[in-house]
Amino acid sequence: MKTVARITLKAGDILGEDILNSQGERIYAKGTKLDLKALDRLARYNVMAVTIMEDIDFAETHTEKVKASDDFKNFKNVYYECVPVFRKIIDNLVIDHTTPPIDQLMGLYIKLASNAPTGDKLLEYLVNIPPDMENMIYEHMLNCGMIASVFGNWLGLSKQELFMFMWNIDSGAPIGLLQSLFKNVFNELLIGSHMFFIVKVRVEDWLV
Repeated sequence: MKTVARITLKAGDILGEDILNSQGERIYAKGTKLDLKALDRLARYNVMAVTIMEDIDFAETHTEKVKASDDFKNFKNVYYECVPVFRKIIDNLVIDHTTPPIDQLMGLYIKLASNAPTGDKLLEYLVNIPPDMENMIYEHMLNCGMIASVFGNWLGLSKQELFMFMWNIDSGAPIGLLQSLFKNVFNELLIGSHMFFIVKVRVEDWLV
């Protein structure tokens, strides 16, 4: 829920709290869906601020709550900004056989990772981003690299080691280990954050 100025209200907003007049009498109850008549009435009562419900307040499942959160929406916007940049990098590698631009790739990693509070959240956000059919292959490659970064940080890799773990230097493609690993277990991430720990342990066991 959020509190907004009455003048910013619009028809269709739903009250998050009761609205009372100066005598303490209820004008509208929590859960009321405001219409134009209600907006006029609030103006006549000189109501200054109102608490209304947000999308996340209506979410029931964990996935719905994630998708409705402001943090996820912001991450999704940043992600869609990064995809075309990543696509151009990969196309240049394939067509022109250029050297992998380490600074650009790590820049994308930092930009995305800095918009997720934890590694667990980064994985959760990646799972819930709707795929773009035109960029599906590139998104898959970018996702594999970002997923590898989470495990690399869990393992305490240095910046150089992390880059090597995320990307195959010769081709710029995501490391094969993560592609193979997540072909089998990526869908399991949907069942909750405890799965992240299980996958983390699998990777650590594989590297020992």
